[in-house]
Amino acid sequence: MKKTMPKPPTVRKVINFSDEIIDRIDNEALNDYTSRPEFVAAAVRSLTDYLINQWCLEYEIHSSECEDKLKMDDFIYELIRPRLAEMKATTVQYDSEEYTPVTLIVTEKQLEKINYFVRVNGPVKNMQDYCRIATIRMLDERIRLYKARWSLTN
Repeated sequence: MKKTMPKPPTVRKVINFSDEIIDRIDNEALNDYTSRPEFVAAAVRSLTDYLINQWCLEYEIHSSECEDKLKMDDFIYELIRPRLAEMKATTVQYDSEEYTPVTLIVTEKQLEKINYFVRVNGPVKNMQDYCRIATIRMLDERIRLYKARWSLTN
């Protein structure tokens, strides 16, 4: 009897851009970036950074009564960690009929290989891959920094 290999887990990514946004991306890319992928990756990193900073601000406001800065950092890290993980898992997703979906289906292993390739060789040429990978790399770095900060207090 022939033994079949189990199917690798699949990661489904949906990244949607309206035609108007694509035109704006192209215009912006012509001004300050060498390519559309570079602009999209920068925009996604910027959006991700903005969201993370908003979460930190939200938690800092709620923990303002805490006088110990290190305890507050611990508090923020513990609360933001699930959001970082969720954001890394879903990356970027918009759902609307006004947008044209670009669905990327890759296995976990392929995602690891793509991520490794980018770290070693620089950005890939595909806009969606670049966008997704740039976000994942940025989130990985954020998670690493939060872990490092958190481990200093323990």
